Amino acid sequence: MKKQLLLFAFMITSAFSFAQWSHLSHSQLSNIEPSSSIYTGTSALIGTESGIFRSSDNGLNWQFSNTGIDSSSLQINSLIMYNNQPWICNGSVYKSTNDGQSWTKATLTGLPQGSWNE
Repeated sequence: MKKQLLLFAFMITSAFSFAQWSHLSHSQLSNIEPSSSIYTGTSALIGTESGIFRSSDNGLNWQFSNTGIDSSSLQINSLIMYNNQPWICNGSVYKSTNDGQSWTKATLTGLPQGSWNE
């Protein structure tokens, strides 16, 4: 029984010592409800109801990254990595070829207009 308790205590303490998560506190992110997030390899992207936030320094600084997105609907429904490129859906589909710095509306062939809306 003592060995089991010792093993359990070791597992608990080692889990805390190897934890690498930290809370991000940034004024631009304080009142948002993220719908999704991804890491592109060089930057972190968060999709929100206000558009895309991007950080290229591990979350220390965040900026809007809505260049190229139609401003009439900035609410991001989906944010994914596909084929090493970030893609978003907000009623239209956009992709970025520069890790989320700017966005280009994608031309989807073979799908009826609006069939990708959530």
